[in-house]
Amino acid sequence: MEPITIDLKRGASIFKNRVEYPLPKKTGVKDYIFYKVSSSDKYGKPARSFFNKYYKNHINKKINNLEEIIDHLHSEIQSKNIKQIREIIIVAHGNNLELVLPVTRHAFDNEENKKKFQRTTSGSISNLQEAFKNNDASLTSFKNKRKEVIKKLSDISWITIRACNFGTSRDGLFALYSFFGGRANVYAPHEYQVFVEKMPIGKDSRIKSDLDFYQHLVKQGYIQRKKKHSVKRKEKIINKLIERGRGRHSFTISGYRLENNRVVSGDKVVHDSLISSFDQKKIPDAIKDLFLKQKLTLSEDIRIQIKKKNEKWLLDDDKLKINGHRYKIKYKIQIEYEQFSDEKNHEVSLYVYPILNHNKSLPSIPIQLFFSDDQAEEFKGELFELVAFNTNTEQGTDAQKKENFDAYEKLLNDGKLNDNNGHNIITAFADESPLTNPKIVRLSDKQWEIQDESTFIIKKTFTHLFPKGFKTALKVFVQITKKDQEDYISYNGSDPDTPGTELMAYLDNFSKEELLDLIFFLREPYKEEHAFYIYMAQEALQRKSDFLEWFSKTEEWEKGLNEPIYLSPWTELNDVEREHKSKYAYIFANVWREAKASSSRKKEFETDLFEEKELPFAPTVIEEEIDPDSPSIDPDLPGGVPEPPPEFFEKDIIFEEEDQEDISCQKFREALEVIKQNKGKSLEEIEKIFKETDVDENTTLYDYMTSNYGFNSFKLANDILQLFSPYASSSGSLISRLGTFAGSRIAFASSVFFAITGPLMLLKASLLDPTIEGKKKFKRAGTITGLKQGNKMIYEIIYKFEYNGIAISDTYNLFPNAPDHFVAHKNFLGTPLDAAFPSWQKAYGEGYKQGIEEVNKLMNEDLKKHMSIFKQYVIKKGLKDCHFKELLNSGLIDKNRVKLAILYGLYTQISKIARYDIADVTD
Repeated sequence: MEPITIDLKRGASIFKNRVEYPLPKKTGVKDYIFYKVSSSDKYGKPARSFFNKYYKNHINKKINNLEEIIDHLHSEIQSKNIKQIREIIIVAHGNNLELVLPVTRHAFDNEENKKKFQRTTSGSISNLQEAFKNNDASLTSFKNKRKEVIKKLSDISWITIRACNFGTSRDGLFALYSFFGGRANVYAPHEYQVFVEKMPIGKDSRIKSDLDFYQHLVKQGYIQRKKKHSVKRKEKIINKLIERGRGRHSFTISGYRLENNRVVSGDKVVHDSLISSFDQKKIPDAIKDLFLKQKLTLSEDIRIQIKKKNEKWLLDDDKLKINGHRYKIKYKIQIEYEQFSDEKNHEVSLYVYPILNHNKSLPSIPIQLFFSDDQAEEFKGELFELVAFNTNTEQGTDAQKKENFDAYEKLLNDGKLNDNNGHNIITAFADESPLTNPKIVRLSDKQWEIQDESTFIIKKTFTHLFPKGFKTALKVFVQITKKDQEDYISYNGSDPDTPGTELMAYLDNFSKEELLDLIFFLREPYKEEHAFYIYMAQEALQRKSDFLEWFSKTEEWEKGLNEPIYLSPWTELNDVEREHKSKYAYIFANVWREAKASSSRKKEFETDLFEEKELPFAPTVIEEEIDPDSPSIDPDLPGGVPEPPPEFFEKDIIFEEEDQEDISCQKFREALEVIKQNKGKSLEEIEKIFKETDVDENTTLYDYMTSNYGFNSFKLANDILQLFSPYASSSGSLISRLGTFAGSRIAFASSVFFAITGPLMLLKASLLDPTIEGKKKFKRAGTITGLKQGNKMIYEIIYKFEYNGIAISDTYNLFPNAPDHFVAHKNFLGTPLDAAFPSWQKAYGEGYKQGIEEVNKLMNEDLKKHMSIFKQYVIKKGLKDCHFKELLNSGLIDKNRVKLAILYGLYTQISKIARYDIADVTD
């Protein structure tokens, strides 16, 4: 085991000098935003609103290509005393493979240039490198200016690409990293980037009040986190009156239950006396005591208004000024009555609902969100693909599928529902959304409308196939309006933890040991605002390409091997820190990918990576233009999906089987074959064999596999096989050394967190409020019990596979084997369920059912898509699509172990959410 020495002074220095939003002003240091999208573009317009509000110190410029970015930066360097370019933000459309950003000024001058430079891809950057090397006269100025610009980009500079899904392209990120000199980190999202120009504030929105907006600013880092609770009164109001993300909470101050005209619980005398006092506009001292139990202090100036005698009242408290707004603090009090059979059998409660208002509403606010693929499709209203055919630039068109496509397109153009050859639109809709009496209306040569009980839009779309082709499809969309989109954004999409990549870029410059220094410093002594920074340091630590290899040699790893649910303080927050982090940041999976921090390559250049090291990408021939469909609100959206422009392409990239594989795929297959032939041997023995296997006279198989432009595919293949091989239980073998629960939790579950646990976050939000009363309280306790019970049953499935070899199924029904909620409660607490009213017992049972249903649903959904989640993991680790296929074809992957990793990841995350003590929530 490698000894780890902690230097708290070094950790203190890293924290003190941290760089985050807002970036500090420094003489000679400049930051830039370059917009490829126009100010009228439905993505570009809200993006400008966002950056104009929050990034006021960045110099912004509209550009048309990558060369113009260099031109502008060069001009700035010549005219101003610029010592460092700190951040470059590029706002553009994009997808999994490319940025819709021409590389050169002359990209559209002729067909040859168009095929080489019309968009930014790994191949087009390779084309540029080749043109520079050949001293292309038309690019001399570009070449010379770039040399001067990169001198101002240092190790503590970074490039942030604000474009959908471009972070998925490891090749593209590395190409831009090289283009900008090889010192500055390059970041891009691997999901859809969404900017919203006007996010509504109200009860039906993710931001329900002005104080919710204040909380949003805190969580985004626009307001310094350490200053959040500088005023005690403000803390009480934010924490008690506004339940973050869900609106106000309520509590009871009195109540009783009547059965056969006899009080069986509660105090009717106290209850009636309070009502009498309120009707006389009096506030008894007992009320102030009841409010104090909720940690709410009533002022001396409090007054009461009668809204409806014997039923509703309003308490007016003092006023409070926050951020220039004057708030009136009010509490609505009202009777809630539930009759069971007749008046002799009922339950009465006196509820308090805090209200917070001020006389002026905030202006509309711009925010940023991220969408997954599924969310983007739902936002656009995409239902399913009706029919499609592929065109390969070398092999031509799939004739049979093209014939099928043409038949359906003809039906739509003719307004007919079927023909004599078996093509039937009603049948095609049957599984997705059955039609009753449809009518087809042609809107254009690329769009049709099906009018039925609901209206559907069919669009002709064009999608890139990787690496050399297109897919033409007829896709079906539901009719969607601007209001639908606004409603969708109100609750969907992920809120980032930080406005941008500032803090990530700062932390990515430190070594693993230095990041550990920071983590330990932040815990000695610990402060609640440190939780967020501990989390960010842990994320930076795990972004290091050699993290697992390094971590597996530490004593901390050994602890994880010996304890089944061990949460390493190096990589995970404890319960207290997790709760504190939720105050200062959103629960969010990191959507940013980076080039440099995750690269295992050693420094291979002196001053300019682009000039000194040839890019390993084949030159690209770009056949068509692209007009991607960003998931942004269309201000001119009428009542349906807008007609696509003449050259309309969907963002999605479809990965097809490649006829001519690149060299990395071939060598990867050879490497897997070597591993397969030598299964059971140690990692060192396999390495030795790789080093003795020649690819050519100058390169061994090991050399090739460890020099894949910064991504060590030999190491990655081993990491993956150690988790998912059928031989992972063979002690001491290559593919078992890290194949443990601890390894799968760190290497797998965390990297696909939202793929396996996203929906649980919504459930968690409803479990956090500590102040709910009565039936709601018992329903929450029941839900927690259900989560615990369902999770226990997941562990039983894991145990049966690990120790008894019982295969993991694709679906399970937990209910037949789950105990009754009374039994489950006693099993977990050791005491019977003690609920004052039958209705509370019923609520507990409902919550229990909901908890198990949630676990069962998530488990079955994840098992059903286990191979797609595994593929997501493989691609995230840095391997290519063809590598995934080779892994499956090799026989070295055991689907049961893939399912095992997914179940254990789910088990770990549910354990964190269901960690509440049931006794606490039922006291």
